[in-house]
Amino acid sequence: MVTTFGANHARYDQSAAISRAAENPCWSMIPGIIRSSPLKFAQVRQVGVRRGPQGPDLDDLRACAERERPAFFFTQSHAQNPTGGSIDLAHAHGVLQIAETHGFRVVDDDPFVDLPGARGVPLAALDQLRNVIFVGSFSKTVSASFRSGYIAAASDIVDELAELKMITAVNSSRFSELMIADMMTSRRYDKHL
Repeated sequence: MVTTFGANHARYDQSAAISRAAENPCWSMIPGIIRSSPLKFAQVRQVGVRRGPQGPDLDDLRACAERERPAFFFTQSHAQNPTGGSIDLAHAHGVLQIAETHGFRVVDDDPFVDLPGARGVPLAALDQLRNVIFVGSFSKTVSASFRSGYIAAASDIVDELAELKMITAVNSSRFSELMIADMMTSRRYDKHL
């Protein structure tokens, strides 16, 4: 696991790593969600994939994978912005199967995973972090002023992202991380939710 200054910092680190490592750095995603400057700065090409109420359109994702050969697919398992839809089990398995078949990783940016009653299937839980990179943040569950997040992934990805973090940011906010660690270990985080 690598700590970050929040989900945007996590996405920048991932996209910078992708653009260095991938022959074809294509970030397949839902249109309009991640047209942010960190991805543009890292020169990551973005391609849209339609999304329905139960998750990404699997036919569209498959077609994109065949046409674009992406390095990564960005999605949100819970309360996807702007649709509010959450991925169901069938779509979750479909996304993972398409990713494995076409050799790309899935980035599941899920700031709502800890909320009680959150519907949807966390892709990282199904995949056990083999092909899924999980991006979490506390800005939606604790406070927007806590710019603290994390990336959970396979060890080879974590090692590369930790090295990139040392080059680009040196560290995260120790104060925020200590506050969140205290909330987690004292169980106040669960009570807060």
